[in-house]
Amino acid sequence: MKVVIVDSQASAWDSFVQSAQDATPYHQFKWKTIITRSFGHQCHYLGAIDNNGEWQGVLPLVHMRSKLFGNFLISVPFVNYGGLLYKSDSAAGTLLEEAERLRRSLGATHVELRHVGETLKGIPTRQHKITMILDLAPDSDVQWRTFNAKLRNQIRKAEKSGLQFVAGHLELLDGFYAVFTRICVILVRRSTAKAFFATFWKHSPTLRAFLLSTMKRE
Repeated sequence: MKVVIVDSQASAWDSFVQSAQDATPYHQFKWKTIITRSFGHQCHYLGAIDNNGEWQGVLPLVHMRSKLFGNFLISVPFVNYGGLLYKSDSAAGTLLEEAERLRRSLGATHVELRHVGETLKGIPTRQHKITMILDLAPDSDVQWRTFNAKLRNQIRKAEKSGLQFVAGHLELLDGFYAVFTRICVILVRRSTAKAFFATFWKHSPTLRAFLLSTMKRE
């Protein structure tokens, strides 16, 4: 088993992620591009490959350094998802050993893994966040009937107020970012760089559509 730094094998990385248990969209290789181009953070995407050339695990790590929060590695920042994906315990152990070696070489204080699902034995764990998941039905009418009466009424009110879904329009980014920033300042007193969303907009059409669907146009 060997661990390699993955810089260009996006298709191989994403192929493994797609088949891995507990994978999330934030494990996809495009996030390396988004984070690097938006914030300039150094990314260390680790892949575990066996002697037959088969991928056995991945661990996306981002090196964060700031005067406020310190020097550390995280998988992955800006979202509550990430962490280690693996097929075998040996792959998991090899990736964690490489993460620790990398931590020491960078002078980082710790490695934070944002797992969904099973936790790793012997590693300190915090469970202070909640994830809400909606299983999507294959048909929109079926999906609508899964909503309770209160939620359906809220959606109808939003539609009457002018809620629209528009895909692929970069000029709408300014409107989304203005609303997003106000919410962040109110809730957590900090926001996210607009460059992050501009890069996100360009490299992730599917997730871009999700962002657009949350916008209410006046």
